[in-house]
Amino acid sequence: MEIKVKVNKFESEGKTKAFANVTLDSSIVLTGIKVIEGRNGLFTSMAQRKTPEGEYKDIFYPFTKEFRTILNNAILEEYNKDDSIDSSESVLDTQINEEALDLEFPFGD
Repeated sequence: MEIKVKVNKFESEGKTKAFANVTLDSSIVLTGIKVIEGRNGLFTSMAQRKTPEGEYKDIFYPFTKEFRTILNNAILEEYNKDDSIDSSESVLDTQINEEALDLEFPFGD
């Protein structure tokens, strides 16, 4: 699977340090992923929407722990490349064993 990451850094007093867009196999783009400075360092947060009850729910999310790690590492690696550049982009070509991911979609066939 080819993972292309584009990170847009910005100066901020808040915890959000950048937004990332990820393109998977030149087929789908995931936008609005945040790079956030937490107590234990940087982490990523998927794009979210606010429910009528006031809760925040991810619009999309990695289905497996393995892919979440791959996606998180690709984004943070791109973020950490060069602090002097406002926007950067890289391509990560990773081979993912789809059978190992054991994907089961909640929708029918």
